[in-house]
Amino acid sequence: MIIAAKVDFCDIMQEKYDPPVDGGHIIAQGRTGRWCHVLNIGPKALAEQKGYSKPITIEEAEEQILVKGGYLDY
Repeated sequence: MIIAAKVDFCDIMQEKYDPPVDGGHIIAQGRTGRWCHVLNIGPKALAEQKGYSKPITIEEAEEQILVKGGYLDY
């Protein structure tokens, strides 16, 4: 799941941005049920749509997590 956010680095493309640009924080669920930020994704990687979902708001992420289970630590 990707939460829309300003990012200063893309972990996928290994690119730095100064100033930060519109991108996202990829969050994933760990073994304990906690959903947390694991990677930054920049606009170029998002535009290429390599199977990534579109960024959503934190509120939308919270709703999805309620359905999927676990809790958000963001």
